[in-house]
Amino acid sequence: MAKGLTQFKSKGVFGMYTWSEWCPTEAKSAGIRCFPMLWGDKNKDKFKKIAQKGYSTYALGMNEVNIKGQSTMSPGRGAWMWRTYMLPLQAKGYKLISPSTANGKSAAAWMKEFFKTCPECKKSTTAVAAHYYGTDPQKFIDYMTDLHNQLQMPLWITEIGCQDYSGKNKQCTQSQANNYLNTVITWMDKTSWVQAYFWYGMFHTSRVGVSSVNGMFNANATLNSFGKLYLAKAAA
Repeated sequence: MAKGLTQFKSKGVFGMYTWSEWCPTEAKSAGIRCFPMLWGDKNKDKFKKIAQKGYSTYALGMNEVNIKGQSTMSPGRGAWMWRTYMLPLQAKGYKLISPSTANGKSAAAWMKEFFKTCPECKKSTTAVAAHYYGTDPQKFIDYMTDLHNQLQMPLWITEIGCQDYSGKNKQCTQSQANNYLNTVITWMDKTSWVQAYFWYGMFHTSRVGVSSVNGMFNANATLNSFGKLYLAKAAA
């Protein structure tokens, strides 16, 4: 919803990304920072071409490397991708955010092996990207705390949603989503090692299997009540 971006210009909004190398021109005109992502093999050539000096300040690594259906790669392959496409960006003024993992037991294990395989990958990483979907805000807090304790690095939480992926389909009501948002943002804002967070997100209907209670827009691209709550909470 690029045309609604101007509504997100707020001191509480750190920036945005599009799961690709592309950043919408509306973001720049709205004064919102946008960060290119090396999603994986499918966009590596476009990413290399567009992520030049001055295009942005941060670059994000590969998307959900630890699960099927996303960029899906071994730590060794991830190390090659990082050395080839991410490391050169430091000389162009970029700070680098690690490949992201979906929540699960494999997340910390993948990242540990990635850093073990590639010490220069760890040295060049500003923060570790992590995703989390669930319906219990305390489990979100416990998961992120454990991930940080294991990796001992700052986190960027680059996808969050009140969403049940357990297979039981016990999805959040709007009231539950509101409480989830309030609880986790309160915690993230007071946690020094959470450097940035990105809610999923900027849509008005169910998007890619995520319940519409997480959407922040009305159909006409104006902010709905959840979007207003997010901005108010993030700016508090």
